[in-house]
Amino acid sequence: MTVTIYFTESLLDNLSEINKNCFSIYSPLNEVLGSLHVLLNPDGHGLMTTWASETKQGMDEQILQELNYFSPFYKGKIPNFFIEEIIYEESSIEKQISLLGTNLLKKDKGGLINELKDFKDSKLMKDLVENSDLVFLNFFSFLKMYYKYYFRDFVQKTDVLNVLNHYATKQRKCISKQGFLRFIESIDSNQIYWVKNAIKIQTKMNKKYYLGEGEKIIFLPSSVTWPHVRVNKLTMLILVILVIWPDKKCQKCLRHCQILLELIFYIIYMKEKKQLKV
Repeated sequence: MTVTIYFTESLLDNLSEINKNCFSIYSPLNEVLGSLHVLLNPDGHGLMTTWASETKQGMDEQILQELNYFSPFYKGKIPNFFIEEIIYEESSIEKQISLLGTNLLKKDKGGLINELKDFKDSKLMKDLVENSDLVFLNFFSFLKMYYKYYFRDFVQKTDVLNVLNHYATKQRKCISKQGFLRFIESIDSNQIYWVKNAIKIQTKMNKKYYLGEGEKIIFLPSSVTWPHVRVNKLTMLILVILVIWPDKKCQKCLRHCQILLELIFYIIYMKEKKQLKV
């Protein structure tokens, strides 16, 4: 299945306008929400399967219940309702989570309820209709606890945010110096390509989107949800959450991270078996 992004004729006649409205950023909050998606769908994300299994085993009953309770927020594609906070350029996960917690209380819950209509029979959706403020406050608390006790360790040991920042910086330089088309061609992925004056993205849905003058297209490199590319269309904005294969520098970094994680999991396993004192 394919998402196709078309451009107006005026933009195709003047590609420099696309260059001005094409951006690459990285988002710590996107990795948090993406990791929650992986915990619910580990089989579709091979590189994170071991991490997901070990993390869920270490969760207490309360946070497992909350993981499932809030699942409509991240079980599928992340709702547009959260995108404004995801693309807010802030390198601190804690600050992005705090911003999300503050902004959710100001938003119209009707848009979120409409986006999540496939989950209308869930307890979360019923609670959202009855008392959205309480749901959002509880979700904010859940995210803070999840990051502090389960995801922060992964972030620190893998250095994943610096890897993503490297990608975003590299992509911005390419857009600035070589232009939009060269940037699309430079993406090391078999899931996104330029053909017949449109961007084709292989993903889990068939959609057609149109980018007009003044509208932005943002590419957001991600890691935890590999290999799935996600696309969100908002007013005046298309967001492409793109998982791309690392270049040699990042491959080396990620390989070291993988080895470190495997060692950590082995030590934990042996410690639980009381065969190794650490």
